[in-house]
Amino acid sequence: MRTADFDIRESDPFEDRIDLILPAREQSPYVNRIRLMWQRMRKKIPGQFPAAPGRPSDIDTYLKSVDDIYVTDAYHSLSIEGYRISPELIERVRSGEWNPDGYDDDREYRNALVARGFPWTVIPLEKRDDYMAALESASVRQDIAPFAMFLGRFVSDNLGVMAS
Repeated sequence: MRTADFDIRESDPFEDRIDLILPAREQSPYVNRIRLMWQRMRKKIPGQFPAAPGRPSDIDTYLKSVDDIYVTDAYHSLSIEGYRISPELIERVRSGEWNPDGYDDDREYRNALVARGFPWTVIPLEKRDDYMAALESASVRQDIAPFAMFLGRFVSDNLGVMAS
């Protein structure tokens, strides 16, 4: 092999042990793959986020701030994922006025159901390229640190806004 300019090196794929017990039977092999990926990547995440702020002293104010940011969050989150939505559509879903079975216009936006229940950390549409690059790093290169850093910055910013 060396004569053909190939540099062959032995490596033991079982050298690194993972402290994770996987169920013997899963419905999908992807479940165990995701568990293994998470076990390997999770150590890089906590250092990228601020310390947990604890329970808010004024719960009503906190819940109001979460409620106030709902539409902005849903709009940016869904737009990043490629959904065609508008703040008006999000409000209709939120208020229960959206009816895909009763109205043709609503039927076109069946994917708007994903507008329900998003967390309050907003990734602006303007940051889509950075978001996708960080997500690509986690997905393709199995390096979650850039994605955790990206999200951690927004969580930190949100904590600063909510504290003021």
